[in-house]
Amino acid sequence: MLIDLVIPGLSLASCGPTRTIAQLSAALAGCEDTEVRLISQARTGVDTLLPLHSNGIWHPLNHWCARAARRHDIPLVIQPRGMLEPWALGWRATKKRLALALYQRRDLESAALLVATAEQEAENLRRFGLRQPIAIIPNGVDLLGGKVASTSEAAARKSLRYALFLSRVHPIKGLENLLRVWAKTQPQDWILQIAGPDEGRHLGQVLALAERLGDRDTLG
Repeated sequence: MLIDLVIPGLSLASCGPTRTIAQLSAALAGCEDTEVRLISQARTGVDTLLPLHSNGIWHPLNHWCARAARRHDIPLVIQPRGMLEPWALGWRATKKRLALALYQRRDLESAALLVATAEQEAENLRRFGLRQPIAIIPNGVDLLGGKVASTSEAAARKSLRYALFLSRVHPIKGLENLLRVWAKTQPQDWILQIAGPDEGRHLGQVLALAERLGDRDTLG
């Protein structure tokens, strides 16, 4: 069976779906009698796509994928990747309402299957009005081992706990809200670690806020 995974781009700077989709394709390719291709731009020969798994929404490539699936009667799987969460819909809301009216809602309703990464996302897809079957499949992320700590470092770290923020550093991710709550609660023996690419130089704003709140020492 041939599976084409559709994603607007595969730049590592995009983080999130770029990494998880690459790992998903590798896992699918390991299945018996399965061939996987990644598509990141429009091409001819769409009649060979069976099925189509579209990652993300709003982008013209995702819309092209949905149109091709309808035109050639290809089963379409859409994985919104959190882009229909309430907070995401509030980001550039006017443009998204227009897109929903013009094409996006039709594309979503034409999918044979939706994929959510968590139960909460599945519930929000239902609240949005989508009635197709939903598969809940968490993202698979490889955890790379770090350097080996010395005995003294290991002893010091043993008494600490870590809260990990793992995503691109972007205003829509709510990092500044997290820092304000962190400063208010002041959890003892906890370190907040921020891991992910800086987008639009937002990391500087986050670190400046941490300085003002007096939390710079608790950031890893």
